[in-house]
Amino acid sequence: MADATFRAGGLASGLDSNTIIDKLMELEAQPVNLVKTRQAAVKTQISSLADIRSKLSDLALAGRNLASAGAVATTVGSSATGYDAVTGSGAVAGRHTVKVIGLASAASGLSTPFGSSTAPVNAGRFDFTVQGKDYGFDVASGATLADVAYQIRLTGAPVSATLINDGSQTFLSLMNNETGNPTTGAALAVTDPSNILGLTLKTASDAHLEVDGLPITRQSNSVGDVIPGVTINLKAITATDETLVINNNTTGTQTNLTKFVDAYNGVLKLVQAQLTSVPGSDRASSLAGDSSLRSLQQALHGLLTTRVNPSLTATIRSLADVGLKTDRDGVLTVDADVLGKALTRDAQAVNDLFSTATVGLGAVTQKTVDVYGNFTNGFLSTRSKGLINNVKQMDDQIASMNLRLDVRKTTLINQFTAMEKVVSGVKSTGNFLTQIGSGGTSK
Repeated sequence: MADATFRAGGLASGLDSNTIIDKLMELEAQPVNLVKTRQAAVKTQISSLADIRSKLSDLALAGRNLASAGAVATTVGSSATGYDAVTGSGAVAGRHTVKVIGLASAASGLSTPFGSSTAPVNAGRFDFTVQGKDYGFDVASGATLADVAYQIRLTGAPVSATLINDGSQTFLSLMNNETGNPTTGAALAVTDPSNILGLTLKTASDAHLEVDGLPITRQSNSVGDVIPGVTINLKAITATDETLVINNNTTGTQTNLTKFVDAYNGVLKLVQAQLTSVPGSDRASSLAGDSSLRSLQQALHGLLTTRVNPSLTATIRSLADVGLKTDRDGVLTVDADVLGKALTRDAQAVNDLFSTATVGLGAVTQKTVDVYGNFTNGFLSTRSKGLINNVKQMDDQIASMNLRLDVRKTTLINQFTAMEKVVSGVKSTGNFLTQIGSGGTSK
């Protein structure tokens, strides 16, 4: 409703017409205020639905992570002199033997000695190959050893070019950034017809090891593709086999599952807060009667009873079998004792509970989230879009009502103005007649 312009009311009648008009307009504006109150409540509902959809996305992500990276955490339960081992997703408890036969090294080159970094070098063309790719540049007359090192770095080749000093002489050291020999091309080759650096090259070597008696060759000393989920970092050559022990880690597994539990509880608490009527709360702004939320609550409870492993002999087929249980309020927790026993019985089945295609909890959780939270056609998204349309309709309704109120206010102002004119005219006539009467008497 537009603000009233300045007006001086009641000058003739003595009535406070401005206040009278304002009070009348306050009464007539009550329907607009009611619509605005309903609109604010609907906006709160939209915000609540957005929060729930966000929490559903977190739950889907937690389920996907457990399905792809595995729920079971492992740890290395042994030590060795020839290597360090680190477990990650996909690692399975077990025992292995590892023997380090040779370490990987990078191809390198060392120049002839120079008096200092500013010593001049021969002019000419310097070409080199790194991991099968060619690089090169021209060395100008008067260039120094430091200039050549800088030009090598400018090529962007995957090498380090540094100057080192033995106390009396300076050398240029050229080192490949990667160890081992590439599958094609040379690790490091140099063409230096002008004898600019006079490099002495040292060839690269690959890492050689045996895992459970199987010969393995890799370019790097970090070997992560032999034992699934385990990275072996080679340190020293060993004469004999060393045992690598991988153990299941109940604490780490509980931490992994807790991420899923927290995401589940995050959704559930928001849904329950909307569906539970609290004395004194504003029911108009809640979603207490929303059937979509009731259905979502049931679907979340259904995740807890979903049976995944189709094997009749399997002992780990649901979340309860790995220690996930609800308290009296429906909040999910992890029982470490039950989880530990499940890992002892069948750790792989714990992973399968989430990763089994189509029926695993990772897939089932994602399907549930899509049904309710999918932006295009999810139940909650559809509900939210309907509420957004309601807000827009109420905006139009408020605008239309305000327009009518502006017209009504203008009418009232005109009516009171006209009344003031009439009163003023009557007073003027009365004063005139009084003056005439007074004049007649004096005569």
